[in-house]
Amino acid sequence: ELVMAVEQDPDRAERGEEELRSFFRMEDSLRLIKVIRSSRYRKGSDLLLAYLLIRQERYEDAERLFRKYDYEKGLKRISEILVRQGMVDEALKIVRGLKRIDEAVVGNLFYQSGDYLSALGYLKDKRLRAECLIYLGRYKEALNELTPINDQRSIYLKSLAHAGHGDYQTAIKTLGDGGSLEARLLKAKLYLARSSIKVGYDLLQKIGSRIGSEVANDALELMLIIEKAGSDTGLVSRYARAMIGFEIKGFNRARKELETIGINTPISDFVFLLLARIYFEEKNFDWLHITTDKVIKTIPDSPLLPKFLYLKAKAYYRDGQRKEARDLADSLFIQFPNSPEAVKARQGFRF
Repeated sequence: ELVMAVEQDPDRAERGEEELRSFFRMEDSLRLIKVIRSSRYRKGSDLLLAYLLIRQERYEDAERLFRKYDYEKGLKRISEILVRQGMVDEALKIVRGLKRIDEAVVGNLFYQSGDYLSALGYLKDKRLRAECLIYLGRYKEALNELTPINDQRSIYLKSLAHAGHGDYQTAIKTLGDGGSLEARLLKAKLYLARSSIKVGYDLLQKIGSRIGSEVANDALELMLIIEKAGSDTGLVSRYARAMIGFEIKGFNRARKELETIGINTPISDFVFLLLARIYFEEKNFDWLHITTDKVIKTIPDSPLLPKFLYLKAKAYYRDGQRKEARDLADSLFIQFPNSPEAVKARQGFRF
């Protein structure tokens, strides 16, 4: 009956998804496939099978069946799932093949894939456009986009654009007093980048007291860097400049700052972690694995080890190596069960 209903109204498959879920149990899946395939309602059968294939993460097979009937809702559904799993490039290929393209959707997919130049051709939102321009190093144009807007996000982006120019003083002034935790953290980084270590440290202490938030954890991490660097304030300012470079996607700029720090310092594990994050953003997974493996071998007692393992598992997942990602996530959960990274690995990966 359900197959016949979908044959007559393809959207019935989507509306009846809760009903389908009650059927889509692993122990019933083979029998269910046989029943659906035996139906004389070919279109209804194929569309239901496509939804079953989605639940089995067989996205290419599901895409083929949806394309057979130009069923765009199903194709969009696959693209949404792929985006959530970090496979933006694959989602973008699906969306670009649709007959009716929502420009905002395409622009957002280009944005998430890191193709900021292409995203600019579709995006209308001034904040997103400004963000793309910042990541492309076009700081003046970003400021022009944001000139008439003064909400918290726009102020943050304006500050980033000034920081991109290297004008940390104006970037600090733009943020003003108060603001979100993210804005306060950026302000602290800017002070550190200007070698105003005490001012930056005081700001970080206030942020770090907000126990439980990810921003607070980042602040505590920066405080630890300052404490480990001791009297060598140059290490801290160079690392802060590298962090700012990383945030504006100026990866070569960030790398140059890290190179001036070197690897034989009290903060070498932090340097390697930021370097590994750069490789992840660049999808240079081979170098990411080389970097993380080096730290795991040479600095086995680093408090950052869960972060390295998580990043390595995430890289395996993004690179399509699901078994390796699963094994490493399991290892992370066994070794560091109470770490935020162990929780994120279980929540963020679908195995």
